[in-house]
Amino acid sequence: MKRGSKIGTPNRVTLHDVARAAGVSVMTVSNVINGKHAGAVGGETVHRVQREVERLGYRPHQIARSLRLARSTTVGMLLVTADPLVMAVPWIATMVSGVMTSLSQSGYNLISEAVHPNWFEQAELLRRPGVAGIITQLAGSK
Repeated sequence: MKRGSKIGTPNRVTLHDVARAAGVSVMTVSNVINGKHAGAVGGETVHRVQREVERLGYRPHQIARSLRLARSTTVGMLLVTADPLVMAVPWIATMVSGVMTSLSQSGYNLISEAVHPNWFEQAELLRRPGVAGIITQLAGSK
């Protein structure tokens, strides 16, 4: 893998890396990755790009993609509970894991916060910019 030139991304594979390896343009790689290749890119080229994406381990940079598309891919989960160990509760951990997996498969990220019911209005997640939506779950028995 090539070492990236951007600060904070020393091992990140870029569209440019995939394009170079596949012998195509960056636009072609972008079209294949975003499923916009029908009729514009030949089958062998699509296969070659997909093979290089897999071989190099390319993953889209979600923050950059969100900025470019002007839409957020982050969903917040607010766990309202008085229990400071809420994530140790098996059904809560299972639920959060399921939500995270489902969102991830759809290209979204999950951030979570636990907040005491008396301090709900002060939850940081409610004031966080760039969140596409918030899931709120009343959790615990206290």
